[in-house]
This record gives sequence, C-alpha cells and structure tokens, in this order.
Amino acid sequence: MAGFRSSPFLVLILFSSLLKAQQKPDIDWRYELDLLGKELAQRHCNLFFERDSAFFFGSLNQIAETAEGYSPFDMSVRVQQLLARMGDPQTRINYHFHIDPGEILPVVLYWFEEGIYVLECNKEHEEILGSRLLSINGYPLVQVIDSLSTLLVNKNQYLSRDQVPRMLTWAPLLKYFGFSDGKKLRLEYLDDLEERH
Repeated sequence: MAGFRSSPFLVLILFSSLLKAQQKPDIDWRYELDLLGKELAQRHCNLFFERDSAFFFGSLNQIAETAEGYSPFDMSVRVQQLLARMGDPQTRINYHFHIDPGEILPVVLYWFEEGIYVLECNKEHEEILGSRLLSINGYPLVQVIDSLSTLLVNKNQYLSRDQVPRMLTWAPLLKYFGFSDGKKLRLEYLDDLEERH
C-alpha cells in the first residue's frame, strides 16, 4: 500500500455499504457522489494518472444528475464504469455485493483460448456441461463481453479472462446492460459434438 495516504478501499467499501444498507430510493446521490469524489481524490496517491480531475468530477456530476430511476445496484455499476476508465485496477466499487445469490446462474464458466466453457452446473442443466457458450438471449457473446469489460481496467487480459466468466453468471448485470429482461435467460451453446443448442 505504499504511496497511499490512507486507503481508498475504505471509502469504496463505505460507499458500497451505504448502498447495500439503503433500501429506500431516496438517496441523495449528488451528496454521496460528491463525498466519494472528494474522499477518493484526497486519499488516492495518484487517482488522476491517466485521466484528469475535470474528467473524473465531470463524470461523477453527470452520474448524479441522471440518477433518478436507477437502483443502488445500477448506480454502483455506473460508478464502477467510471472508476475503470480512471485506469487503476485496485480502485473499484464492490457492486457485486448487491447481487442476491438467487440471481446468480447455477454454472461455473471458464475462459479457455477457444472460448468460454461451462465447467460446472447443477443436475437440472447437466446437458450444457462442457459446452462452449455462444450467445445470451440471442446476443453474441463477444458483444456481452464487450459490455461487461467496461467494468474492468483493460490493462491485463488475464484479469478480464478471470473475471468476465463470473460476471456472465450475474443476472442483474446482464439486465443492466440490456441482455436480459430479468425474467428469462436463454443460453446458446456448442456441445462436444459441435451442435448448436
């Protein structure tokens, strides 16, 4: 942690905790995002190494101005997209804490060189075990990955290959990016006989 006056993680964890604890939609986003921006700028050793402060504070202001109608989960995803654009992979929002375990697909995916495969699943869906994922609700996997990648600092492809498969199982993220209506999910996959399903 050399170089940090104090940890920006504490600020982000507190912000995430506030979002988790707050059940009502009456969060004063302008105040909360202003506080987050000030604290992060003060505590981070070099937040503006890739993007300047005008970009950061302008983007936070835009997020706050357009907050109406967004859930705490949606707001945390929007802030994470901004933090990813700032370029520091260690500075992030724990938005995944807002995901109910029942909203996580019952599969384990892994990104091999040839594509993303189902490594584990429940008995109910065992026909997809070992299959390569091709699309989600008709959206090509590459398009879904491109959207999910806006939440990551894209300096390390191995980090993306580690995190994206897990993110693909989070139904609220798929809904946020418009790949799901939140009610049903249709996965197209290629089985071991190279047949599409």
